Amino acid sequence: MTKNKNKNKIDKYKFKIYPKNIFNSLKMKTESIVVNESRMNRVKEKYNFLKSKSGSHSPSALLIQKEIPEVKLTIDCCFLSNPYATDAFMKRLKTAVSDEKWLYNQIESYPAQNVQIAELVARSIGIKSENIFIGNGATEAISAILNNFIKGKILIMLPTFSPYYEYINKETTMVHYFPMIKGEDKFYFDIDNLICYCTTNEINNIVIINPNNPDGSLVTKEKMKELLKRLDFMDNIILDESFIEFAGTPESVIDSFYEYKNLTIIRSMSKIFGIAGIRAGFCITKKEYVSKLLENGFLWNSNCFSIFFFELLNDKEFMEEYEKAKDKYNKELEAYYEELEKCNSKIKFYKSKANFFLGELIDKQKTVEELMLYLLCEHGIYIRQCADKKGLSDRFFRISSRNEEENKKIVEAFKQFN
Repeated sequence: MTKNKNKNKIDKYKFKIYPKNIFNSLKMKTESIVVNESRMNRVKEKYNFLKSKSGSHSPSALLIQKEIPEVKLTIDCCFLSNPYATDAFMKRLKTAVSDEKWLYNQIESYPAQNVQIAELVARSIGIKSENIFIGNGATEAISAILNNFIKGKILIMLPTFSPYYEYINKETTMVHYFPMIKGEDKFYFDIDNLICYCTTNEINNIVIINPNNPDGSLVTKEKMKELLKRLDFMDNIILDESFIEFAGTPESVIDSFYEYKNLTIIRSMSKIFGIAGIRAGFCITKKEYVSKLLENGFLWNSNCFSIFFFELLNDKEFMEEYEKAKDKYNKELEAYYEELEKCNSKIKFYKSKANFFLGELIDKQKTVEELMLYLLCEHGIYIRQCADKKGLSDRFFRISSRNEEENKKIVEAFKQFN
């Protein structure tokens, strides 16, 4: 940019200049950002257009960076994953793809079938393969269960992960919403009230997400097993444990699966292993459910890279690396929340046992949209607005935890918001 052009820019706008090191987390080479009201309005207009095309989900960070060049997005706080686990997986993947013959064979050949991949998962989690359905991401498993086996009435607690009410077959199923209680520092539900509502309204299906998305509230393993027993009158219990690895202690009930005749457990590999792009997930469910799904089209629904990942679940060395990555990340989660809790008096963060935190903007003079645009334009940080989530108002947003360096930048950005 020439000096004359810079001078014209100075004459036209009041601006702030941010140093290059704001982009170090992604090692991006970029010129300093000029922040002004006109630019922010352009970003707002373009973002809202992308959001209108994304339904109840947020536009991806890659899409924003492509379609809104006015911003330099460096920290994706909307995306939920463990970046240290991603590093562990990438080490193995880089070694594999460096073998050109191996890569050629993987690309040219049909991948393993669902049943064969289920056997890989079965060995790693101690569940019979006949009870495991492999999905092209956990969302496919959710959709398959909802559309094929859920009929009558289903209870969904709010707030929740939107596919659970979006993918319901509305011709065969009626949704009942059960709002969680917003406590001083967390969301929760009363088990006795829940059971009473279900029996009174003749509910025969229920969804439980543990830890819950988007607030991160956790039902401990002991209490969950008690709840599952009390719900034995249900036709189906869908228990989503996609974030259970972030709870810090072994809270999964997978090892008790065979104690419950009506239980389906959803597991996403995207979050805990940081591999959303290769689409790997599964559910543990009734043998007859798995058989019916396999007979109706879910044969080759996994790609070669997701199968490569599933094979690693039985690799002792890789799993040891993953456990170290998980422990490191979970420890940083605790420190991250402590900093968020005190970073800005205008914002309240709720306690979470997942790798994300639900925030509430207390200052009525500001909006979450203003907060989102401020973070995006001035700090390159992308957060998830929650106005489109049932059970939450436009005062709520969600942020994920990234690596330690990025978390410090996130906290500092929140401190500067006024």
